[in-house]
Amino acid sequence: GGGPRYVAADQRALPFATSSFDAVACFFTSFGYGESVDHDKLIVEEVRRVIRRGGRFLLDLPHAEYVRSHLVPESSEARGLFVVKCSRRLVGNRVEKTVVVSEGGEIKSTWRESVRLYDAAEVTTLIESLGFRTNSSHSSFNPVATSHDRHIVISEAT
Repeated sequence: GGGPRYVAADQRALPFATSSFDAVACFFTSFGYGESVDHDKLIVEEVRRVIRRGGRFLLDLPHAEYVRSHLVPESSEARGLFVVKCSRRLVGNRVEKTVVVSEGGEIKSTWRESVRLYDAAEVTTLIESLGFRTNSSHSSFNPVATSHDRHIVISEAT
């Protein structure tokens, strides 16, 4: 049919031919979750491979300055029978987060997340070093928003 095709794949090795797309959007994806900047470089390199010259790349990531100044160290939320507790802390340029899910006081699941915070100049330099020209940068998808917790970079493949 003519509808969208959904594919689950590693962003560092996309199952598409070179120059397959006019645009690629990465919304709160694994960018920044790897152990090093090299992981993020591989993602951008792979996006550049599958996007046509002149194609657009939209990258959505946490707004580093906002996160640093508004980090909520602890939160707890009831979701039906479950309670989800999160603890967060800044460690260098990363947010380290632990999530604990419990039911009736019994822990059902625990996991950790770590995301790298990129300052605006840093992410622009990284993207532009890998074959893109930055066209614009935004701090929200909503132009009248008062909270600017996202960093949205729109660039063009060169």
